[in-house]
Amino acid sequence: MVIYRYRATIPQSKVFYRIYEVKSNMTLFAFNSFMLADLEFAPDQIVMFEGCDAEGYLCSEYGMFDTGAGTMDRVTFEDTLNKGEPVINYIYDIAEDRYIRFEFIDEVKFVPMRSYPHNAEGKGHNPEQFSSHYEDIVEYREDLGEKPEEVLDTDDLPVCDE
Repeated sequence: MVIYRYRATIPQSKVFYRIYEVKSNMTLFAFNSFMLADLEFAPDQIVMFEGCDAEGYLCSEYGMFDTGAGTMDRVTFEDTLNKGEPVINYIYDIAEDRYIRFEFIDEVKFVPMRSYPHNAEGKGHNPEQFSSHYEDIVEYREDLGEKPEEVLDTDDLPVCDE
């Protein structure tokens, strides 16, 4: 059994990343079901996958309906790599073109006691499905122009008389 490892990032985020391990024969549709649960997204929204080359140029689109490259219930991760698409964009908000970028890293050893797909590691909170952008805590710190410890000074707190 071949297991692929992918790095997931959100282009607008300086913080968010995940490392996912998936079976090579897993369909994009099955992976979508996993991602909906992993990211705590509503399952009633339309999603799409874009297969891209190593430079990020769009090669194929995979959705519920065949747009010429196949439907996501028939296309596997192995198929995308065989087509020269090591980058897959998981578009979870089509109207706002918000997506998570999955970049193929390498193949890893199959672990029989592990369930796949597997979220091997990560950082940052899950994106909000219906927000206009990904909110990093880093953005707030930069907007404040101060270190987080300096935001609230103890001199600003009211004094309690007991």
